[in-house]
Amino acid sequence: MISTIVFTAFPLAFFIGALYWARGWRAAGTPGAWPVTAMLTAFGISFSAYNNGLRHVEDSIRPLLSHLLSNSATLAAAASVSVFLLDLNAKSNKDRQGVRPRVILLAAAVAVMFAMYALTPSSKLWVEDAPHGVAPSQPLTLTVYALVYIVYLGFAVLDCLRQTWRKARGEERQSLRIGLRTVAAGCFLALVYVAFKVFTITTVLAGTVVVARDQKCTSLLTPADCAFTVTTPALSALLVTIGLTMPVVTWKVRQMQRLRWERKATEDILPLWTVFTEAFPEIVLRHVDVENAVSDLTLHRRVIEVLDGILCVRAYRSRLVQDRATQILTAQGHSPEAIEARVEAAVLVDALRAIREGQDREEDPAPAAPGTHARDGDLRAEAEWLRSVAKTFVANTPKPTVTVGAPEA
Repeated sequence: MISTIVFTAFPLAFFIGALYWARGWRAAGTPGAWPVTAMLTAFGISFSAYNNGLRHVEDSIRPLLSHLLSNSATLAAAASVSVFLLDLNAKSNKDRQGVRPRVILLAAAVAVMFAMYALTPSSKLWVEDAPHGVAPSQPLTLTVYALVYIVYLGFAVLDCLRQTWRKARGEERQSLRIGLRTVAAGCFLALVYVAFKVFTITTVLAGTVVVARDQKCTSLLTPADCAFTVTTPALSALLVTIGLTMPVVTWKVRQMQRLRWERKATEDILPLWTVFTEAFPEIVLRHVDVENAVSDLTLHRRVIEVLDGILCVRAYRSRLVQDRATQILTAQGHSPEAIEARVEAAVLVDALRAIREGQDREEDPAPAAPGTHARDGDLRAEAEWLRSVAKTFVANTPKPTVTVGAPEA
């Protein structure tokens, strides 16, 4: 029952994943879209052979066609992983030239397998016509089929394992490093599957069998050969898929989090930006369609314009206001970070008031807020600082009633 559910869900999940990746085939910022799409499609076809309903449909065309399709798809999936890793490791176009021979070798292996399958009479296709413990008679065509399948699969798995190990050792990004190690674990399980197939083929050629081949799988682990021929490749495919998609999914999640933060920061700074741009219209940068601009550009512009507004009032920053606000907030027990933001807000409110009322400049202006130079050039740090200032600034700032220009230097 469990195996039926698993091998019904597996192909469906792989096909859905392939459709998702196919959307990003030509999308910018989606590296390796076509190899991953091919890999997921191939895994979906491969594991359809383990589903009784899908296998029945495939075998109704010709006996054991599902076996051929599953094996061919397995080779295609292994080749797709190899191509993806090759592209990931490539440092130049010369390195990517290895894709072509791998694809040609795959096509040749699959062509030979199809030919051997077509040349084998239906009555001789992987039949169990021998007593228990004795190898069934197998046509030469199926022996060639099995050798081609296992040789190419072994080559592809070793190629993937070599590339994964090399890339993971020097990778600095944690998500990609973990993903590559997960792929390596999947490749190791695939090697276990390959070793079992080599062992099986060897015993058949020797005229005997060690593992019974005439029993159907009753679970993911029984009989014994099902653990190697069904569960092991399934886990291998799952680990490889997770390993290859995890870094990109992680990247997309981080992108979504970054976009959400940028939009929230832009929204939080808007009132502060509005006050300064109404007071100093000249600080607004060259006009762009802000509504349709990317979020980081909008936030970057807004931060720059607010900082320019703060520079415009620097000569009116009251040291007295700064000192008194610091004393009051310290006595109230606020944290140092909260004190700095609230003091800056009080200084800016007073400076704008002084400008609106036409007061003289300060002879000894209050210094810039702590950390101003340390934040220079750091968009996130500047935005977070301005968000903190804006919370107090907006609550204590009367809306300007007149528009004034920037004070003369």
